[in-house]
Amino acid sequence: MRGQLKQVALYSTYNADTDQCGPQKYVVQYFYDDAGRIVRKRVIDNTVQETINNRYETEWEYDGMGRNVRERTLQYDATADMMVTLRDEHKTYDLGGNVTEIKFYYVDGYAYTLTRVPSSKFVRLLPREFSRG
Repeated sequence: MRGQLKQVALYSTYNADTDQCGPQKYVVQYFYDDAGRIVRKRVIDNTVQETINNRYETEWEYDGMGRNVRERTLQYDATADMMVTLRDEHKTYDLGGNVTEIKFYYVDGYAYTLTRVPSSKFVRLLPREFSRG
C-alpha cells in the first residue's frame, strides 16, 4: 500500500556524540495486511547494537467486517528467548457494529470484562483471577 509508514527511529541527544551507537535509541517498525490495516508494531533497541535487549510488539487482529477484535502486547524475555504476552484485549460487537464487550487479560493473572448495557455505557465487571492453561 502506498503512503504507509514502515519504520521510525527515535533519537536521544543525551551523550549522542560519545555513545558508540549514536543518537538512535529505538526503531519502531510497522506492518500491514493486504487491506492496509496495521497488524503489528515492533519497538526494538537500536539495530546497530549486537544484541536486542528490549523488544516490544503490539499485534492487531480483525474480523471479516474489518473490525478490531484483538489487541495484544508482547515483550521479549531474554532468559526464555521468547516473546511473552503482557496484555491481551478481546472485543465483541453487536450486529450494528457497536462494541458490546471488552475482555482484558494481563500477564500478572489479572483479568476483567467491560460489558455494554442498554444505556450505551460500559460497566466494569468484578476482576477475576485466571490461569493460562
